[in-house]
Amino acid sequence: MTPRTGLGAKHKSNPSLTVRALFGGLQVVESVAVSATAKQTTRRTGDYNFLFTIHDFGFRIIKMSEMEGKKPSDSSVESRYLLMPHQANPYGTAFGGVIIAWIDMIASMAAQRHCGKEVVTASIDSLSFKEPISVGDHVVLKASVNYVGRSSMEVGVRVIREDPYSSEEVVATTAHLTFVALDEDKRPCAVAGILPETADEKRRYENAKLRVQARKDLLRKISR
Repeated sequence: MTPRTGLGAKHKSNPSLTVRALFGGLQVVESVAVSATAKQTTRRTGDYNFLFTIHDFGFRIIKMSEMEGKKPSDSSVESRYLLMPHQANPYGTAFGGVIIAWIDMIASMAAQRHCGKEVVTASIDSLSFKEPISVGDHVVLKASVNYVGRSSMEVGVRVIREDPYSSEEVVATTAHLTFVALDEDKRPCAVAGILPETADEKRRYENAKLRVQARKDLLRKISR
């Protein structure tokens, strides 16, 4: 599909461009503030990412999902730890804070691998401690990007307790975190789309999409 292009008129006082693009019958309308030195900006409408490149108050529109995208497997990360006595409470099981630190670390690495930029943790959206982890247990963490917004990424993490002798595995903790990609000026910037392929990746994508919408709905209700 070839994006349509056009030119915007020059405005000295309050420069802006109203962008209209047709992709398969879908009309997208965005007002994009620009300046004489602006090179590019990004906007998101629905499930579509767009890159606006400004040339002397002209613009070119590229549907980013067609321009770039990564599979979850391209950025997935797996780490392994051994729970030591200093990481445990008086009952011999892992401090929750230790597990959370590991989760945040591996999730940020998955987000960085996906976008190729600096990332910051925006929120821990869910965290469930399902089973205890004891001193001497092997701890396996697996992280992958589930969903991508304009500049944000939801990363899912599973923490698996592995018996060091029998190799029996039990899911001990699950978490979902949101990260935001930053450009060189420490401002949120657009990231590549996500291209789920396997049935499990598609399931995680759809579930993440529901979680994102549920959070938005809740924020709207709270702000009323």
